[in-house]
Amino acid sequence: MAVRTGYHCAPLVHDVIGSKKYGGTIRISIGRYTTKEDIDRLVYAFENMR
Repeated sequence: MAVRTGYHCAPLVHDVIGSKKYGGTIRISIGRYTTKEDIDRLVYAFENMR
């Protein structure tokens, strides 16, 4: 699993969706060996963000 922040080569889209003020968005990419436990931990982390 890879997690990346930023504009992801689409800065104009971030103007439209209003995320430019936050420095972009978070992009998650899962792979062949990503497990259910990996996804569960990711969901838990998002649920506990402030």
